[in-house]
Amino acid sequence: MRWQQIEFLLKGVYLGLLLLVALHGPSWDDLARVGAFTGGGLVLALAAAAYQKMREGYRPRGRPFGFLLFLILENPGLIYIGLISGLALGTYSTFKDQTGPWALWVVAGGAVLGLVFWFLRLVRDRQLRMWLGLVLAGAIIGAALLLDLQYPGLPSKQQHTMIGVLLLLGIPGFYLLTFASLVEESEVEIAAMCAALGVGLLAIGELSPTFSSLAVAIPLTIYFLYTRRVLPGLRVFKHTLRGLSYSKVGQYRPALASFNRALQLDPNYPLAQEQLWKLHREMDFDQLKNDPETLALVNYELCLERVAWLLLLDKPSPEQITEAQRLLDLVSSQKPLLEPRCAYWRSVAFLHQRLHEEAAHDLEALLRSDDDSPQRRSVLFQAWQLAIVLHPEMNRRVGTQLLAYPGKRMDAIAAVERQLAVKADDQPAWDLKRLLYAPLMENDYDAAFPQGQSALDFDHAYAQQLGLALIDDRERWQRGCEFLRIAARGLPAQAPNIYILIARTHEKFNDLDGLWLNYRRAMDAGRKAGPANLSAEDRQALFAIVKHLGDHARADGDLDTALDAYKFYSQNERSGVETYRTLADLFERKAERSLAEKDKQNNIWLGLNCVEHALSYPGAGSDPDLAARKDRFYYSITPEDLRSRLEQVHKWFDVDYCLQKTRYVLERYNGDLGLLDWASHLAELAQAAKPSHIGAKVLRARIQRIKGEVNEAAGLLEEIRQNKPEKFASEDEEESWLLAHRILGDMYLDEKPDQAVMCFQVFRQSQRAGADTMYKLGRAYENLGDYARAAKCFEQVLAFEGHPLYFEAQDGLDRVKRGAVR
Repeated sequence: MRWQQIEFLLKGVYLGLLLLVALHGPSWDDLARVGAFTGGGLVLALAAAAYQKMREGYRPRGRPFGFLLFLILENPGLIYIGLISGLALGTYSTFKDQTGPWALWVVAGGAVLGLVFWFLRLVRDRQLRMWLGLVLAGAIIGAALLLDLQYPGLPSKQQHTMIGVLLLLGIPGFYLLTFASLVEESEVEIAAMCAALGVGLLAIGELSPTFSSLAVAIPLTIYFLYTRRVLPGLRVFKHTLRGLSYSKVGQYRPALASFNRALQLDPNYPLAQEQLWKLHREMDFDQLKNDPETLALVNYELCLERVAWLLLLDKPSPEQITEAQRLLDLVSSQKPLLEPRCAYWRSVAFLHQRLHEEAAHDLEALLRSDDDSPQRRSVLFQAWQLAIVLHPEMNRRVGTQLLAYPGKRMDAIAAVERQLAVKADDQPAWDLKRLLYAPLMENDYDAAFPQGQSALDFDHAYAQQLGLALIDDRERWQRGCEFLRIAARGLPAQAPNIYILIARTHEKFNDLDGLWLNYRRAMDAGRKAGPANLSAEDRQALFAIVKHLGDHARADGDLDTALDAYKFYSQNERSGVETYRTLADLFERKAERSLAEKDKQNNIWLGLNCVEHALSYPGAGSDPDLAARKDRFYYSITPEDLRSRLEQVHKWFDVDYCLQKTRYVLERYNGDLGLLDWASHLAELAQAAKPSHIGAKVLRARIQRIKGEVNEAAGLLEEIRQNKPEKFASEDEEESWLLAHRILGDMYLDEKPDQAVMCFQVFRQSQRAGADTMYKLGRAYENLGDYARAAKCFEQVLAFEGHPLYFEAQDGLDRVKRGAVR
């Protein structure tokens, strides 16, 4: 069992012993005897503690009260043993003739109550622990009140009164146990004391009716107010008091632990801060170098504060400088993370000693480092200030040289900006800021933040003002433009306008290359910021510049710049058909110039997409230029490339155009093989886009048949015929499937009349079937020798006297009649 558990167990035993004394119905003489034993035990315990500590070398040093507190806090075991053993011996010696076995049960009950206190102490949630303590105190008081009401004669009147008196007199002893405890005071102890107070007031309530009525309300009110208002501050005060007691007798380690705990509970507690500071000043760190446990508790922040206080004196003495250096060596050796701050103060100490070389060494090491830790940042402004403006020798040895090093000017500027973010009216910081910004070059910015990045700790608006002040100066306008370019890096919403201003400044001083270069930068800045994030006025101004840039590049034959400009301009809500027509033209021209086939195909697809977008505008569908461009782009696409891109283009690729254009060519075919190749290409594109499309397959079969590729055409048509879909996607698909049967019937008419009959019979389901189909069906029957059916088919054709096949049907009817007679 750990000591912390034993403490709570003994607190319960203490309460049990008090109850045991009360149950014996003691007289006042008995109480005095028990009190003498209890006090004597405590005195003996304190004497033993004092003897032990004085043998260890501790002395009161003229502070007897502090020494007494130190003994109590440093020897909780002796305090517990002395107080409780004194109470136990007093009880035994006074009531040994009246005590029976039941007395052990009373003390054991107190021990159990102590364990209940311990388990309640283990609850981590402070609010829950507070309410549980309130419930426990109320339950104990309520149980005592219920017992008194149910059994008014038990205990006796004298016992009743003595219970109250003993509990009230025992509260200071219980609090002494709590004060001496190694365990931090919690709501549990005050709950126990309030319960004792309540039961005590209830027990002596017969002396005054007012006491009886307030026996419940007063303790619970005290508990609530104490835990909410007093305990948090008292806990901090007790840790501080404990630390103060330890420090007065030279016990540095527990004193540090107590002060640190107090400041952990309340970082702004002035007494703990003051005493911890005083303790650090009194400590001899040379003697602690071999005491790592104590060094681990040292507040090194306070050490550095002490160093700052020593070195910022007007004229620190050699002893004070030596003390500061000793503290810096300690902090640096124990806390390497604080080395940047140590390096700064070490350089200050060397400067007080006029050791310029040593000061420059530490200061340069600090400033040259790329470490971006909070510790280095905390002294970076002071370090740059020392290196540049505060000490001419440091400026010569460190500041001037380091500012020429890539990225270091930006490092110094960042330190200044962080300082101004904390204290905006820091005049020395503003003076240093002006010194650092004035010679700033773009390559300084780029060294710290490559293109595409921007500095966080940098005043881009200030750089903008520096630039605006110079751009009208014929001698310094280029320097002004440089400042504006730097400003644009960190002002994304203003960057397009800044670059436009730079461009016009170049134009003003007859630098046309600079004009167009900065227009491109304005476009890039607008793209990065997002046009939607610009104001309506700035957005339209940017789009106007971008279109101007695109027109200029197009006229110069700079297709890449023109494309870049027009693609950006297409985001303008005022762009329309002409923008996409221009983009299509640019992509077409770029495709013509492309040497690599892949690049060529990419540009063709991009151009086609622009054409399709342009045609989507109202009234653009009849535009002959766009229609011609569409024909050229589709002719330039290969089926293989379409298949590889289908996932990306399927939403806008115009399959219907391919089908309709193919039908258009076939219906007007006049023997021009070039047109036939075009139709074949479009049909292949349609089938590549929709491999199962029946209409595309039929068109391909028709083209193959025209080309004389009869077997290939028949095979494709048979594939269509044998694979009838369960459900057609559209009426056109169904018509195409039926059309495949008609074409097959035509092909089979003389060679496979039986198959031709079946094909024509299926085609008769089509709305396009008519006298032509009946004539062909009659010929198929005639070729099969089925003259009767053939005659019926021919007779149906003859019902249409004006039909072009009327006379052929008449001849066919005559033939089958003669054939039937033979």
